[in-house]
Amino acid sequence: PDCPFAVTDSGAYGGFCCKRCHVTYIRGEPAVHGEKCSKVPNGDLPRARPSPPTDPLAESTSQKAKQLAWKAGRSDAFQA
Repeated sequence: PDCPFAVTDSGAYGGFCCKRCHVTYIRGEPAVHGEKCSKVPNGDLPRARPSPPTDPLAESTSQKAKQLAWKAGRSDAFQA
């Protein structure tokens, strides 16, 4: 994902810092963060694989979201 924050320690958000970041990644938009994002800087760590959160937001699992992800070349965000 193209965001400056680290993946959460719990792994609940997959390869993302928060669920909102996952949604914007799927849409091919610049990263936006939700209120539950810890906003911990990533530093020099390598980027995480963009795996989806364990319980993604509904707007990131709709058919339209999947079409946007395929169009943006980001279908990897649906593979666990």
